[in-house]
Amino acid sequence: MLFTITLIIGGLCAWRLSNQGFIALWAHFFNSLVSIYLGIMSYPTVRNFFPESVQTPWLQFIGTLGVAALVFIITHQLVNLYLAGAFRLETPAIVEKFGTPILGFLVGYTLSGFVLFTTGSLPIVRYGLADTSTVNFSESRQNVLFTCNLVSHLSRQHIDGPENNLRIINALSEGVYFLPTNKKAPSTVNTIPTNQ
Repeated sequence: MLFTITLIIGGLCAWRLSNQGFIALWAHFFNSLVSIYLGIMSYPTVRNFFPESVQTPWLQFIGTLGVAALVFIITHQLVNLYLAGAFRLETPAIVEKFGTPILGFLVGYTLSGFVLFTTGSLPIVRYGLADTSTVNFSESRQNVLFTCNLVSHLSRQHIDGPENNLRIINALSEGVYFLPTNKKAPSTVNTIPTNQ
């Protein structure tokens, strides 16, 4: 179900954003990837700035989305400030015709997957929808994991990037960061199950 939702949103974005131009959409896509990565990977550090009494599902939801939104706004403003001239460059017609819709789809697909992943931590979703047969939250985890692994690979930040990404994403999706403090985040790597 969630995979279908991300596909639909991706298709809508491909249709609505296709008139923005290939280079402008490439910048939006890059900013989206970086924002999602930092929103996910920074939360274990962000939560340490708050007392344990407020380390709840709502903090995880607001923290991950908030950091991602802040990073996107900053990078978007920097791009518009320093690279606005690049948006006026002409690209081949075939790139505009086929590349722009593809990038629009990827923007919608990655962002919608991230939002669905973060909303999965909310109690109304975790305890109200997660047990239904039509909702499989491992689908949104795969989306976010692919995004984070792609950024790790491109940035070459550390050799164990995929393993670290998987550990943090599993901890976020399993509610480890807002469980009682005697239950720490997992130090081992677990594979993402195909069905929950």
